[in-house]
Amino acid sequence: MSLSTPDIRLRITGMDCANCAQTLERGLAQLDGIEEIQVHFPTATLHARGQVDESTLVERIRALGYGAARPEDTIVDQHSASAPRGILGFFDYLKADRHRALALIASLLLLASLPIEWFVPSAWHWLVVAIQILVIVLAGYPIANKGIRAMVLARQITIDLLMSIATLGALLIGETGEAATVILLFAFGEALEGYTAERARDSLKSLLSLAPAQATVQRACMDCEEHLGQDGYTGGACPLCGIHETTIPVNEVMINDQVLARPGERIPVD
Repeated sequence: MSLSTPDIRLRITGMDCANCAQTLERGLAQLDGIEEIQVHFPTATLHARGQVDESTLVERIRALGYGAARPEDTIVDQHSASAPRGILGFFDYLKADRHRALALIASLLLLASLPIEWFVPSAWHWLVVAIQILVIVLAGYPIANKGIRAMVLARQITIDLLMSIATLGALLIGETGEAATVILLFAFGEALEGYTAERARDSLKSLLSLAPAQATVQRACMDCEEHLGQDGYTGGACPLCGIHETTIPVNEVMINDQVLARPGERIPVD
C-alpha cells in the first residue's frame, strides 16, 4: 500500500544484535527511492524516508529474515512483564518462533544420540551420524538462510554466513559431532542474545510508561488580545499579564521553560 507521506515508521521483530540493525540498514538502502534509513536496535524501530512503498519496504525486510509491523498495530507480546523470566522465560521464547523451535528440537535430538554413541555397538554409528546431520540441518538452516540473504541483498558477510561455512567445513571432513555442537551452540547463543534484548526492551517500555504525558509550565502570555495596543504593546510576551501556568503535552516543552512539579507528581521532564 502506497503512503501519502515520504516517512515510514515500523517496528522490527527478529533482531538479535546490533549487527542485525546494520544488515537491515544496508539491505534496505539498496531499494530505489530510499533517501534515509535508520534502524534503532534498542527499541527495535525503523524510520525510512523517501519515495518508496511501505509494502516494498516490508517485503525486503522479510526477505532479509526479519518481521515488520506498524507502530500502532497490536502485537501479542510473548515476553511481557508478566511473562516468566529465567530458564522458563527463555524456554517460552524458544517455542514462540519457528526457527528457534527448530534449534530446540535439534538439541533434544543431539541429546538423544548420546546414549546411542556411548552404549550401542559401533555398528550403529551410522545412526549417530544421521542424527547429527539432522541436527545440523534443523539448527543450521535458519542461520545459513539469513547469512546468504544478507550477502545477496545487503552485500554484507555476517557471522551467520561465517558460522555456516565453518559448520559445512567440519561436516566435509567428517566431524559431524563437532559441526552439530558448534552450530547448535551458536543458535542458542543468538537466541539468548535476542531474549536478553527483548527483556531489556520490555523494561524500557515499562519505564517509559511511567512518564507523564503532560507537563505544567510557567509561560508569559503571548500575543495577548486583551492588552494589544495598550502602553505601546504590539505583540509577543505581554508585560501586563505576567506569567501564567499552562498544561501542555510533554513533547511541547521547550528549553528554558519553567516546569512545575507539585508534591506527589511525577517529574515530566529531566
